[in-house]
Amino acid sequence: PSEGVDVAPSPPRDPTVRNIADKLASFVAKNGRQIEHITRQKNPGDTPFKFLFDSSCAEYKYYEYRLHEEEKALEQTRGSQNVKNGGGSATASSSQRSFRHRPNYQTPASALYNVREGQSEAGRSGDSSVPTDPVAMMEYYAKKAAEEERKRAP
Repeated sequence: PSEGVDVAPSPPRDPTVRNIADKLASFVAKNGRQIEHITRQKNPGDTPFKFLFDSSCAEYKYYEYRLHEEEKALEQTRGSQNVKNGGGSATASSSQRSFRHRPNYQTPASALYNVREGQSEAGRSGDSSVPTDPVAMMEYYAKKAAEEERKRAP
């Protein structure tokens, strides 16, 4: 009961919310909690992301469970890479949340949502290239975050 993620909670009944929770969990596990915070800021009110504002609701518990599962999978992947490279403490770190291992992930929120960079694409129709569908928006900004991460020196 202390962790709250040992037993899989029921997935949300709304397939859109379930899809969003699954994808967001994957993006957050790969890119850090900042993606969750940005998503919360960009989707206030009555949207499919409203579960992010109520940590006691069933949808949020499902999201946290999926996030934990994604982080475990990433840690296992990183752990096996660590063992190949000679770092033997993979099992000790796998019990911790991956966002604690990412102190150098510092892409500012404004960089992720800066439409000016995409205006060359958007300029052709006069409309923004940022999608309006919540899932598509999440994918768009997660890809943008991944591009920023790749630009950084390792």
